[in-house]
Amino acid sequence: MSSQVVICLTGIDLPIGQAIRKRLEASNCLVQGVLSEHFNLATDSLVREFKKLEKSHYIINAAELADLEKAEKHPDLAYQYNVKSCEAIVEVAKEWKASVIHLSSYQVFDGQKKNPYISANKGRPLNAYGRTKLQSEELLQEQLEEHLILRLGWLLSAGDSGWMVDCMRQWQADTPVSCLEDVELSPTASEDVARVVDAIIKQLNCGVSVWGIYHYASAESVSHEELTRAVYYQAYGQDAPQNLLLSRRLETAAMDYLLPRNGVLGCIKLRNTFGIKQLPWRRYLPAMVEELVEKGLVKPSVAAAMAGEAETTVNR
Repeated sequence: MSSQVVICLTGIDLPIGQAIRKRLEASNCLVQGVLSEHFNLATDSLVREFKKLEKSHYIINAAELADLEKAEKHPDLAYQYNVKSCEAIVEVAKEWKASVIHLSSYQVFDGQKKNPYISANKGRPLNAYGRTKLQSEELLQEQLEEHLILRLGWLLSAGDSGWMVDCMRQWQADTPVSCLEDVELSPTASEDVARVVDAIIKQLNCGVSVWGIYHYASAESVSHEELTRAVYYQAYGQDAPQNLLLSRRLETAAMDYLLPRNGVLGCIKLRNTFGIKQLPWRRYLPAMVEELVEKGLVKPSVAAAMAGEAETTVNR
């Protein structure tokens, strides 16, 4: 009998799913997946999609409707993707006798706390996305014993969708990006999340029984404005024009959804339980921006100027 760990990864097509798959496969896990598009199916149809796969030891639920604006405008769709789908996960997990690792979000909180949020704090979401993420947590807690909920900070990835690519597209079109000076975040790189999930599975696979709710965010909390500037300068250099950054306060921002003012997560429980340390999100930023540049999401003139400057430096 093979000792290889078999993983069922939902949202295997999403940026965070791709990062997790790559990391787990490097650890010699057999990773199979359910595409995020299937999470719009009825429960019985989604269960059938799962059962097309080999019986797994773990189900990692990374699939979600994460578009905040879309979730606010289509709450029923957000509920289907983020909550109703968990019914299928519970059913399959029980049949497979699999443990579930469920990725959640800091947006289950209202942001009113002055200090970082810990896992024991009660969720009070402000937007549809946060409400459905909290509901999915509650469903798993009620119906499944072996589950681990991992709440994550503000996600950063170089995928074809998400906040970073949206910023790049606006800058490419010479459109200013609004950045919020009074919203504090714990930026979290998708590659860093993959590292953490891999470490958790390795310890769970050794028989450690530590189920429950945990937090993870990459090290160093910053304001939304500081984060946006960091991405901008990484892509365009320190001489980038300032007119493409529009500093605002949360109450003046034209958004269809609310963000928690305090999105900072305390990760001591994860460190004390699993020995997993936080790594700086800034260490991942150059590679992510470089990947976005390679996808053509920096204006050609700027990219060419940067390349020319680098070549001149090398020739010296």
